Amino acid sequence: MDDAAQLETAAAMGAARFARNPKVAAILLAGSVAQGDVDGASDVDLILYLNEPFTQAEYEAEVAAAKASGGDLHFGDHEKGFGVWHFLNGRKVDFGVGPRSQTEDILDALLLKHDPNPTFQLIARGIITGKPLKDDGCLAAWKQRLADYPAPLAEATVRSCLRFMPAWVMREMGALRDDPFLVYECALPAASNLCGIMAALNRRFHPGKVKRLEKFASELQIAPTEFAQRLRSVFDLPLLAAVQTLDELIRETFDLVAEHMPEIETGPALRRYNAKLTQ
Repeated sequence: MDDAAQLETAAAMGAARFARNPKVAAILLAGSVAQGDVDGASDVDLILYLNEPFTQAEYEAEVAAAKASGGDLHFGDHEKGFGVWHFLNGRKVDFGVGPRSQTEDILDALLLKHDPNPTFQLIARGIITGKPLKDDGCLAAWKQRLADYPAPLAEATVRSCLRFMPAWVMREMGALRDDPFLVYECALPAASNLCGIMAALNRRFHPGKVKRLEKFASELQIAPTEFAQRLRSVFDLPLLAAVQTLDELIRETFDLVAEHMPEIETGPALRRYNAKLTQ
């Protein structure tokens, strides 16, 4: 059995455990398995949306079942929600369990209040790209809501992400001192912010993580040339070349914001980025 078939079988087994539970409004297969992009390191992500919380006894039974399979508790409790992992069909299956009202509140925060929280946007992407394995109608309704990406959220996301450490920090304090830890400590948040800005300029939700970059970049119409390849190279090149590549990407991103979202004043953020070490 290949990875895809083994993972899909594990997902079906996991969903079957809850499919007839009346407290479970919907079950979403999320992540790489839902998108058909798997390998030997992939696991299964199942999200259970509840009409009402599990009781303490039901919660304890789920934790016990996870441990019996070789898994354990990730976090949480029966009232606010919890996460466990099982081993099913020889593969790791993560279950996130929580009230559907939490997700509805998150979608309201994104779509009505235009909160640019990357974690909220990651949840939204998961719903859009996920595969319903059970649905009382809430997942279909959420997907329909998320299809209408609000312009104010794009602007809020760009404003939130248009923040980069001054260029001299990575160059003088990092690369010229041969300090890879400082360079990468600065580079990873910068990479996340660049992805957030590209997502917003293209009216897509922030990916939340710098993960499967090439797949994310393939969705983009507005982006620096060879965005994924160049951003990945920041973590492969010698330090000075890496810092130079990231600097070019950041400056091109400022230009793209000015071109495609002129209502945002980029001057203050650019001045901070151009700040000097000495007068």
